[in-house]
This record gives sequence, C-alpha cells and structure tokens, in this order.
Amino acid sequence: MADLTTKDVAVELKCAPGTVRGLIQSHELRAYRLADGGPYRVTPEALAEFRAQREAERHDPWTRSQDRRKTTAA
Repeated sequence: MADLTTKDVAVELKCAPGTVRGLIQSHELRAYRLADGGPYRVTPEALAEFRAQREAERHDPWTRSQDRRKTTAA
C-alpha cells in the first residue's frame, strides 16, 4: 500500500483534512513531507500506530490527559 495523503487519512478517520494536519502538527500522528512546504504523507504503519494509541486511550482515559495536565503551585 502506498503512503496516504491527509485527505486519505481523513477519510479513514472520518474527519476533516484540517484535523489530520492538526494531528500531524501536534505530533500525535507521524508524517513526512515530500519537499519543504509540500504536502504531508502518512505511512500505513503510522496510521496503524495512531489508531492503536487512540484505542488504548479509549480504554484508559488517563493515558492522554496525564501528559497535558498542568500543575499549579499552591
């Protein structure tokens, strides 16, 4: 299988291509560019890893939020 475009990934994840670009820019989904400023490409393996991570988060909601929680000084 060839590498996927953001539009292909959006169809697979049932979301908008802009959402896919956001996931890539936030480093939640691994991707690469063909050239500087060129379109993103996602490997099938990277998409499978992303789906597995999301499935794990679905079963353990603290998995994702632990990294994002901010600590405040009392």
